[in-house]
Amino acid sequence: MRGRARHAVVFAAILAALLVAASPDRGKTATPAAGPLPLLGPADTAMTLMGAAPGGEAGEAWGYRQLPLAVGAVRVGTRELEFGPALGVAPDPQLVFLRHTDSHGWQVFDAPRDEAGQPYRGPTAVNRLSARIARGGGGVLVGRDTSRPVGKQLVVLHREPGGWWRALEPPPPDVLLPAEGERPAEALAADQGQGAVAIAAFDEAGHTGLLFGPQGRSAADGIVHFDGQEWSREPIEVPFDSVAEFRIVAIDATGLGNAWALALPDDETSSRSVVLLQRTSTPDGPRWVERPLNGTPFAERDEPATQIAGAGPIGGAAQSLTVTADGVWVDLAAEIEGVDLDVTVFFDAGAGAVSGSWCDAAPCAAPLGAKLSRQGGYRSFAWAGSGFGTRVITNPLEPGGNEETNRGTYLRFADGAFVRMPGGGGNFRPSGAFASVESGWLEGPVEVSFATPPARLRPWPISARAPLVDVAGAPGAASAAAIGSGALAVGLDGTVLRYEPGRGWQREFLLSSSGSVNRATLRGVAWPEPPRAHAVGDLGAMWMWNASDDLWIPDPGVPI
Repeated sequence: MRGRARHAVVFAAILAALLVAASPDRGKTATPAAGPLPLLGPADTAMTLMGAAPGGEAGEAWGYRQLPLAVGAVRVGTRELEFGPALGVAPDPQLVFLRHTDSHGWQVFDAPRDEAGQPYRGPTAVNRLSARIARGGGGVLVGRDTSRPVGKQLVVLHREPGGWWRALEPPPPDVLLPAEGERPAEALAADQGQGAVAIAAFDEAGHTGLLFGPQGRSAADGIVHFDGQEWSREPIEVPFDSVAEFRIVAIDATGLGNAWALALPDDETSSRSVVLLQRTSTPDGPRWVERPLNGTPFAERDEPATQIAGAGPIGGAAQSLTVTADGVWVDLAAEIEGVDLDVTVFFDAGAGAVSGSWCDAAPCAAPLGAKLSRQGGYRSFAWAGSGFGTRVITNPLEPGGNEETNRGTYLRFADGAFVRMPGGGGNFRPSGAFASVESGWLEGPVEVSFATPPARLRPWPISARAPLVDVAGAPGAASAAAIGSGALAVGLDGTVLRYEPGRGWQREFLLSSSGSVNRATLRGVAWPEPPRAHAVGDLGAMWMWNASDDLWIPDPGVPI
């Protein structure tokens, strides 16, 4: 067990060094921030985080996963979850929603119901880009159910605060437009639910309101709104130079009075990089109108004076729009001075202009220090406050790096600067759920908070279930059987036990060169001198223990 303790110390030192190396600003004195706390429990790496609900129960956050078919009944307190029918010889897995609260931790909390309110197994392909949680605990998740007829496979799962996750009836044809001549039908998400989606969820008069940017047509002229009870369509004032090509790529809102969308203009007739739309109220009802990106050279696709070319919203799985009570964050990509870089700008809603920009080139006022993921994507959460407020971006990559350069980190924005923070997770984990810049979850799950870390691991005997074959007493002992002398015992399945007077038998392990545990069958053990012992076994197994590092390693003298 002494070897295990030494391993823990070495691992902690290596982890600390890696976490320091993960931050490009490690030489600076940063504002004290929350730390990562990896978690073991019902939530695991198979769970995708959806978001936090700071207006719900204390510590409320949500995620989803599909259960293995071997999982039987699940109970939440006294309530047993109702699963959808398992049909056929290879039934679809059951989709479930997990909820975290400070009082109960993570637990499997709910299973969806279909449009009729009956237990439902859920979409066969869940669109992780659609997952949203409103402040009050409502939410939305889109997916594709291939068991349904083609053209009707898109499913929207919706939750009212305090209610069930339930599939919504589709919007009527005057809201989501059907095919007309050569013009294809609109859809709430591309590829029958598992493709591109522009979606927002927010609290609305006791319900969970939804906004969708319709997909499918080359030019979108309306936003689809669900108020918790009915679907409606809200018109867009499409810019005159983009009537033929105008695609909604992102939408976000803190409420109906603060809702924004991002659109791609026609690149043949418009010089703009992006079109920012704001929801406004008029005597004739709501209307979405353009808000020019004043105050930044990134408003234009090409800006020769600052050597900017090809500016536009970050594509792929990126979340390129994030709304706060004070303004809007817009994430862009551009070639700057001949180098492909990512840019984020803050549009001050009160001033009607961009008041801050971050990228790793001269046109920006401050560095970004990261690349934003397209393939795996990322989640962005932001909050109003002094200056530009605060923000968290999950899954940042090294500048110019590939998708494997996240290393479990996240971007934290506070005091006007982005800092790459250690998250304790791994690569390819883009989801997140943050209630504030200092409180949330990264996929893993890993808690980010000021919470006190749990107590350190303590030595504890580990049972040895394999038969023991040989024993050797400590060198110099009058008798191997004496209770006051040490001993080593070995056996099958790589079993090594050490007897220490006053402590009893403790388990030790054979470690390969990669650090993995070896389970060689051991037949004999010798302890010729205090700092050295040997064990041998089947298939030429020869192992050596050194007191200097307290490890069992392959004997360097083993015949080749």
